[in-house]
Amino acid sequence: MLVSIIYTVLLLLLSPYAIWFIAKRKQKRGEPPIVPFWIPWLGSGLTYQKDPIAFLKKQTKKYGPIFTVFMGGNYFTFVTDPFTHPLVAKEGKILNFRICTLPMIKHLFDYQRPAVEEPTMGGLFVKYLQGQRLNVMIEKMMKCLQRIMLAGKYTNTDWSEVGLLHFVESIMCTASFSTLFGDYPKSSNKDIPAFEHQMFEDFRKFDEAFPYLVKGYPLNSFKGLEESRKNFWKHLASDELNKREMVSDLIAEYARICDAEKDRTLPKKLFSTAWAAQ
Repeated sequence: MLVSIIYTVLLLLLSPYAIWFIAKRKQKRGEPPIVPFWIPWLGSGLTYQKDPIAFLKKQTKKYGPIFTVFMGGNYFTFVTDPFTHPLVAKEGKILNFRICTLPMIKHLFDYQRPAVEEPTMGGLFVKYLQGQRLNVMIEKMMKCLQRIMLAGKYTNTDWSEVGLLHFVESIMCTASFSTLFGDYPKSSNKDIPAFEHQMFEDFRKFDEAFPYLVKGYPLNSFKGLEESRKNFWKHLASDELNKREMVSDLIAEYARICDAEKDRTLPKKLFSTAWAAQ
């Protein structure tokens, strides 16, 4: 009697697993290979979370540069060959990469994108980031880099030692910020070196946490991160933009559009632009 009960319990427990295993998605002709998995819903999620880079390298070596992984109840197709990315990106009618960004944008930058089809910054990227207007912005970026490297905080008689990555990041972050969002005039009472230092530190704190935030970690998991993000928002408010000189035409026009529409999320949207510009 006890044996039959045990068999019955085992059958009840294993039957759903057997049905799931038989019915789970199989690779179809023309599709990338699917990495085998044995755990329902979790799939390869635990192995991936433990060491994503090692996991992807192992699967690339085994299955090639394009493969599909089941994690957390969803199938994700990875393209690990950078030379393949342009070919994949061209398939815009079939592959829509923006769908997965909607909840991510809300979590990272705290604003809701209205729709997948809405062009970035109202389509102003197309207007300003090509042709002669793009050349103007590139020329401005080069002048900002020259100013920072030749007359910035690293140009003094006292030696200071920083890591190479920190050195490059601080220069590029400050230069791109000035290129897009302008500079405070010398006549202002703003302590510009202190401002640039604090702006970079706030940005770096967010950037270092970014990979974990994408995975779904809450902001309060990182000490001081929410405060740093709010500090950066203050730098990008309309009132602050109006105090600066040489704000790029891209940002100036977008700020006018948002002000006309009384869009209070302008600083948050510009923060995503500032991050993407790095």
